[in-house]
Amino acid sequence: MDAVAAARTALATDSGLLLSPSADGQRSTLQVLLAAGRTLDRRRTADRNALTALVRVDGLGIDARKALTDAQIRTLAA
Repeated sequence: MDAVAAARTALATDSGLLLSPSADGQRSTLQVLLAAGRTLDRRRTADRNALTALVRVDGLGIDARKALTDAQIRTLAA
């Protein structure tokens, strides 16, 4: 399933129609997309926390006493 196409279809639909039982397909598509977004957010947070823990243990010269910033993550990626 192309998630982008499904999201565009769901977003283009009048929200009142999504509430009606006749819109089961679109409603379920929207539920799947929202659940996938929540899963991605949790995974991103877990990955970021794991990277912070590795930097704290390894001592790569990056101050990781607080959460890593986007700039620090870009530096590590380089």
